[in-house]
Amino acid sequence: MVRGESYKYLGFRQLTGIRHSDIKTELRDKFLSRVNCVLRTFLNAGNKVRAINTFAVPLLTFSFGVVKWSKTDLEDLERRMRKAFKEAGMHHPQSALERVSLPRKDGGLGIVDISALCVAQVRQLREYFAERANQNALYRAVCAADRGYSALHLAQAEYQLNCNLQTVEEKIAAWKQKAVHGAHPHQLDRPHVDKAASNLWLTRGELSSVVEADMIAIQDRIMPTRNCRRYVWHQDVDDICRMCHQPGENIEHIMGGCPVLANAAYTERHNNVARIVHRQLALQCALLEDNVPNYRYLPAPVLENDRFKLYWDRTVLTDLSIHHNRPDIMVYDKSDRKVTIIDVAIPLNQNLEETHGRKICKYRPLAVELKELWGLREVPRIVPVVLSGTGIVPKTLLEALKVLNMEKELAGIQKSVILSTCAIVRQFLGQD
Repeated sequence: MVRGESYKYLGFRQLTGIRHSDIKTELRDKFLSRVNCVLRTFLNAGNKVRAINTFAVPLLTFSFGVVKWSKTDLEDLERRMRKAFKEAGMHHPQSALERVSLPRKDGGLGIVDISALCVAQVRQLREYFAERANQNALYRAVCAADRGYSALHLAQAEYQLNCNLQTVEEKIAAWKQKAVHGAHPHQLDRPHVDKAASNLWLTRGELSSVVEADMIAIQDRIMPTRNCRRYVWHQDVDDICRMCHQPGENIEHIMGGCPVLANAAYTERHNNVARIVHRQLALQCALLEDNVPNYRYLPAPVLENDRFKLYWDRTVLTDLSIHHNRPDIMVYDKSDRKVTIIDVAIPLNQNLEETHGRKICKYRPLAVELKELWGLREVPRIVPVVLSGTGIVPKTLLEALKVLNMEKELAGIQKSVILSTCAIVRQFLGQD
């Protein structure tokens, strides 16, 4: 061997000792190379996260407990990884950092927490050596001799790797405490919201990484609206809406409060959900022969067979003058003489509970009148299909889908709303 030349043993370059600095640089470059390799693929967001966790992170895991990783090294590595996510459009730079390593079921991206993984592995190795030292003299000698020679520091009984680790609960608490980002997790904790269903789009991971990053940024309320730029980023801009020219161009205004978008973008988002419901009802009632995809389905005003009659956005003629007589969907079961009135709404997060109650009150007069007019056995059932523009699912939506026997359509409905909301926000902000 040439003097000063290192050799590889168990995957690490070393000579009289392990060259920690060189190895960390090499591992960091290889890790980021693998991360970028995954980000360049056309995988959906969920599969990209799984690929990073199984293809890139294990490259580092092998070194934990052997190579001396400091808190600064690990933070720098995570920062470089987030930068790669930003450049690939997978993570908005202003989104809550806690969400990167939070599990998807809790509203995060689901990336493995590298610092926590390092600390856990060091702790496990130290526990292993401590246990073996009680049984074997060789292990006792190794532990006594390791005074900082290895990353384990076995001679120091109270040694702890200097990393500020947070549990999942602590990360969620820190996320909630943020003035701007914290609105969304507080919404998820409201009693009428189903948190697991609201995060279904994340756990399934079927959206593209760009759409997923946009929706997380929308939920964190850090999209570059004029209100955000003025009051959060302290830029010298007016917060007048660029479309309707009214004050208060915040993310809520864009998603559901701009009158210019009401008859086009909001209606299209609403109809996308209504089409999914109508198509499933048509299939259940044997009114539809071709099982066309949701995005190609165009509902007919009236579908009818020997037993069912299905209405789409039709005015119901009544003897009395009823103001709200045009529900989105209505199903008439001729044999049982029953009617179900279905109406769809995509309100803002804070209006979920109120919207559900308002829909029932809105169509109650029509339901009472139909019972007498059509000779029904009972007052028609009113089923509001309501979820927020950011995909938050109230418990009443799960009950409504259960009544309609289409629980499996929740993911499709939520996905449709999220895609539409992201498109609305993206097109709106592109007007500058």
